[in-house]
Amino acid sequence: PTFQDKRLRDYCLALFSKAKDPRAVVTRLEGDNRSYVNIAASYGLDDLLKRFYKTDPTAFDEIFESSSRASPPLLHAAWSHHDTTQWIADRVKDPIGRARDDWPAIAGPIQRGRRDIFDVLMAAARTKVNGQSLEELLRCPNQTSLLHHAAWAGFLEFVESLHKDHGFAVNQPEHRGLLPLHYTCYQDKIESFDYLRSVCDVNALAESSKLHCLHIAAANGSSKVLDRLLRLPETSNCLGIEDSDGWTALGHAARYRHADCVAALQKFADPNSGKVSPLHLLLSYVPGATEAENLVPRPDRQPFEHIRKLLKETDR
Repeated sequence: PTFQDKRLRDYCLALFSKAKDPRAVVTRLEGDNRSYVNIAASYGLDDLLKRFYKTDPTAFDEIFESSSRASPPLLHAAWSHHDTTQWIADRVKDPIGRARDDWPAIAGPIQRGRRDIFDVLMAAARTKVNGQSLEELLRCPNQTSLLHHAAWAGFLEFVESLHKDHGFAVNQPEHRGLLPLHYTCYQDKIESFDYLRSVCDVNALAESSKLHCLHIAAANGSSKVLDRLLRLPETSNCLGIEDSDGWTALGHAARYRHADCVAALQKFADPNSGKVSPLHLLLSYVPGATEAENLVPRPDRQPFEHIRKLLKETDR
């Protein structure tokens, strides 16, 4: 933001700091609405929050917005403001701060890499365990755990802390059967990948899709993770493995046009393997098109520099 933007922001916040009703809801330009108490929490306006609490302490435990993703003040504070998060967590009945779409407040600092806020909310959650494990108490949508999302974000300190310090399971699958290890392969998070492969089976397959780490890394262009996988003795027998749709890792790399992954995989994998050969996938696939459309090759879909690499190895 420019200096002028900051001045306008500060002016608006100064006006807003005179607000009196924490439950008042305003409609934003984006079309959703936000309560005054949530806006104050989002900007870390501690003095205003303290005034709100004196007049209406129950407002901090409720959700007033109509959105399906609406959330309580604690979740808004947890994205950026340590002191505000601590102050709210010490006062609310439920320090999990779960949104209407079932996300707990602690997911925010994990995505933002805020260990200080993470520690505040984890300590608050421990006071509410009451026979449950922390993993159950802090569950996330689609049967994912916080460890899945720490693996996706790639912050190794969160991955290690959740596993070592808080007992989160590395072998607990989400709704598609994917483990936290698989999540590191989507974003090429090599440090988190190395840690998780040291504590679980690197050849684990997702239950329904039969996806291997090789498939996910190749499909997402995760070259660092893919390079590590190709160097591991324990994955040497998995290079030609197919997922439930019949695609190999090389097929995934070709399908999504990741030239560096194609080059790495074709040194080890059979370019003629799979339900549909990698060359055909490369010729036909366009992201966003339907599966039927993708099976019809067209010249304008052909990235020739990628095709030439495959033609050298492929039985045409």
